[in-house]
Amino acid sequence: MKKLLPIFLIVLLLIVGGVFFFLNRKKTPSVPVEAPTTVLPIEERPFIQLSLDSQAHNLKLQVLGIRQASSVEYELIYFANEYQKGVIGSGQVEDGSRFSKDLLLGSCSRNVCRYDENVTGGNLTLKLRGSGTTQKYIIPFSVYGGTGKTQTLTLEEGNFSLEATLTKGSFYLLGSTVGLPEMPEGKIIGGPVGIFSSTETKDSGKIQISLSQEASNAQVLAWDKGSSSWKKLTDGFKINAQKAEVSISALTTFVVVIP
Repeated sequence: MKKLLPIFLIVLLLIVGGVFFFLNRKKTPSVPVEAPTTVLPIEERPFIQLSLDSQAHNLKLQVLGIRQASSVEYELIYFANEYQKGVIGSGQVEDGSRFSKDLLLGSCSRNVCRYDENVTGGNLTLKLRGSGTTQKYIIPFSVYGGTGKTQTLTLEEGNFSLEATLTKGSFYLLGSTVGLPEMPEGKIIGGPVGIFSSTETKDSGKIQISLSQEASNAQVLAWDKGSSSWKKLTDGFKINAQKAEVSISALTTFVVVIP
């Protein structure tokens, strides 16, 4: 019996130690599985408009023609007075195909708001979530204030530019629209990109759009909101290397196609 006692104690210690280890081991945190990203063809992508209100206190976000999604997550990164700021949030798709939100460029506390000044642009990341899938879009944008003098506005290091005399006191936003209000005929080789103003203006000027390929038969189209159709622009049209240039008489959404 005395010979078996040490063996019994060893076994008992092993059992107690095993139980203690099992009860006190750290559980491995579960990592949420991100739904696979779905890349939709351009004709099925949502049409996204970004614009500023008359005082540049809010960024107005409109997403139209949403497909295969029921909720929207957004992350806005923008620069104001050379400082990086951010806004995040989410919401539900409205009427099965649209989403809208005013994103505050500043902060509010106890009914007192402080707005960021001199916003110059940034990026908006959208995630449209559906049943087991996620659409992700990153929209770069630039912001300018009209001076009443000739200005050159650029987006994405010159991939799109506007030269115009813009209304003093209005704010102008240049940004990708991701999709289109309606698909034009032909193959898209430039854009889509939109110019949206904070007030109703009748600004005109000249735009340049980078092309994905050289094409002597390229056409620049502008979206006419009044007739809900695309209009071909011909005034001052020319192609230099892989850039199309043309004069415009209104600020809207532009795209370059080849027949």
